[in-house]
Amino acid sequence: MIIRKDEAARSTTHGLVFEDALFAEIQRDAQKAGDVATHVGATTGCIAHCKKGDYLVELGPEAAAAGSRIVVEAKESGSYGPLRRAQQIEQARKNRTAEIGLFVFSKRTAPDGLLPLSRYGNDIFVVWDAEDAATDLYLQVGLTLARALCVRSKRSAESTKAEWELVDSAIAGNRKTGRPAGRRGTWAETIRKGSVKIIKRTASSRKVLLKDCAVLETNLALLKAQAGASVLAD
Repeated sequence: MIIRKDEAARSTTHGLVFEDALFAEIQRDAQKAGDVATHVGATTGCIAHCKKGDYLVELGPEAAAAGSRIVVEAKESGSYGPLRRAQQIEQARKNRTAEIGLFVFSKRTAPDGLLPLSRYGNDIFVVWDAEDAATDLYLQVGLTLARALCVRSKRSAESTKAEWELVDSAIAGNRKTGRPAGRRGTWAETIRKGSVKIIKRTASSRKVLLKDCAVLETNLALLKAQAGASVLAD
């Protein structure tokens, strides 16, 4: 066993040993939580010719975020700087249509200065060693944190969906009430035009009435004068 471990450590087979051991640990954790873990690294994802994303954990029906997905990227390499590993796990999420990404480095080749457990947005970075049980805690916490982020992501999506539904409802309501409002506007304009006509005609009629009143007053004064003259004559 010692000779085989030494040989694996000096060759590319160490990466395969690391990946197999990691998947066994993730699968064990998934079964305890009622989730489903799948090894997908050999198949192409939704991006053409892209196989990024080694394992996929889908939360089970009893989970608070049932159906949500966590993609796991396993790396037995120390050549991944902060930018490169962020780009790698982001592409893995997109390729496997997962909400959360978990990037697991082998402790043997992890980049210098990398914390055992860290998070950046929806991505979690863990340093794990298959031969060091003390590092299992980091992996378990990383998976638990990933599930919690799935719940937060789902609630945020549901909240956004509800808000958009309210917006759509408000728009539909405005359209519905806008039609009679448009008709009321037409009616009001008709009334306004009719009022203008009435005002103009009333003004014209007033002028005629005033003119007629003046004629009547003049004639009435003449009649009164004539009547007074006749009385004096008698």
